Amino acid sequence: MSDTPKFYSYHAFLFPFRWEINGDINVKIFIDAIKTAGWEYEAFTISESHKEKHYQNYNEFVYFYEFARDAIYNTKDLNDEHFFANNTCYQFNFKLFDSKYQIKTNGTLYELALNTITLKLYETGIAIISFHMKNNQYPSKQDVKNINDFGRRTYPQYLPLENIRNKLLPDYINITETNLCLIEDFSAYKKTVFNITDNHSPVDLPQFIKNLLGKQFSNKKEKNKIFVDPIIDDRMFTICWYGNTEEAKRLSTVENDYFSGKQYAYKYEIDTFWYEFIFVDSNNATCQSKTMRPELIKNHTYSRWIDYQTLFGITRYSLMILSSDLKTLEYNNADFILTHIQTMYHQLATLTLAQRSSILNFSKRATEISNNDHNISDQVSRLYKDFIQFKNKMLFNEVTAQEQGIEMYQKMIDHMKIMENNSILERMINDLHHYANLEEQKKQTIAETRKADEAQKTNWWISIISLYFLIPTFITGIFGMNIMNTSFIKLHSNNWLWTIYIFCSFGIAAIIHIFLKRQKTKKSKKSKKGNLNVVRF
Repeated sequence: MSDTPKFYSYHAFLFPFRWEINGDINVKIFIDAIKTAGWEYEAFTISESHKEKHYQNYNEFVYFYEFARDAIYNTKDLNDEHFFANNTCYQFNFKLFDSKYQIKTNGTLYELALNTITLKLYETGIAIISFHMKNNQYPSKQDVKNINDFGRRTYPQYLPLENIRNKLLPDYINITETNLCLIEDFSAYKKTVFNITDNHSPVDLPQFIKNLLGKQFSNKKEKNKIFVDPIIDDRMFTICWYGNTEEAKRLSTVENDYFSGKQYAYKYEIDTFWYEFIFVDSNNATCQSKTMRPELIKNHTYSRWIDYQTLFGITRYSLMILSSDLKTLEYNNADFILTHIQTMYHQLATLTLAQRSSILNFSKRATEISNNDHNISDQVSRLYKDFIQFKNKMLFNEVTAQEQGIEMYQKMIDHMKIMENNSILERMINDLHHYANLEEQKKQTIAETRKADEAQKTNWWISIISLYFLIPTFITGIFGMNIMNTSFIKLHSNNWLWTIYIFCSFGIAAIIHIFLKRQKTKKSKKSKKGNLNVVRF
């Protein structure tokens, strides 16, 4: 690299969000929408046609287990007829023309070379936009901290604006792109009334996200629009490599009194700068406890290569590396550290961020289903199916055989509480699934009961009709089928026997009918009273 002495730091900001289309997740519609906005799909390949990435792509690809690669790479051609079959993620790149990532804060304008903007789309209803930047102008520790802290902001953490401007929020963030307006100055949050409904969030998408996605995307739910909602908070996930030989040497120095019984061995373990760097604090450490801060530093530092003056910091919202400057790394044949943070380690961070975001999205879907009784069985079945696929295709205890990768990945999923939150989510979804089954059984029981009642009612009326014909049938049986012939009628035409026959027949049937009806009414009241007592109990 011709400008290696000026390459002070590498920065990447990852913006995760959830998305849906008319309440559904349709990957094909999403892809068609971003293609019209300037995003290009590029299948991951290990090909000599990409000579500058030929070995790099090979090294990155074989780093991961085969079963984990589908959750990290897209290897199918977009024109493949089976493109959407069994895919887990899709990656797109945005067309850039010598673009810069600008951050204005506290009177200083930071301008970083914007190398690439990528978008990873997941079938769990999650997507992640990543901005990859190079700092070749600002070598100081404070500048690097400012770039990380202010460059990751997407909306005000709290209001009014004047209380957080240049403290937590920059004046503006701008991506210099000739075809689009990608500057966000957060002035929209000066208003005092916000639309808070089920279909609209008070948090708006920053312009450098909204205009990159295109006109078919919206932060409010509109018909045939792709609804986009930030899934984490006001901060993008931050990845940073900082090359500072002097600082790396200082923090990796062993204390002279290490064997005297003190709780720390290296200077980084109680160092304020190291805490601020890994927890992305620009000014003051957010932990001011002299006992708690060393515990947090120890818990969030990966120090395997400390004697090589290389430190890793891992939190739920950052992956940070401090090492010697690039010139020194190249001299020691250790410049692969920068390549790794841009490739393998970046993929580890993206995967764990996608896992965390997907779990949060599943939790939101489960809550929405709990609040909606309409068609709950179908909704739970879809959620249950999607969750099973997520666990099998994206949630792994281990993704690489490399020792350092295993340890770093474990720290990432631990600090993001992925397995813990997944267990809670699994119980929630299982409870919903059990409830949906009970509802289905209840509906089935009600339907069967209603069917039985209808059958019983039909049989009852058939019995009553038969009753009215029972006495005439009985008389007919006594007198024979010739009861209605002419001689019989003439024989009894002058007396009351004929009338008695008729009234006796229908009178007896009516009395029996009334008796049966009263018995049925008493039984019905008794049954209702029993049901009421069960409900009260």
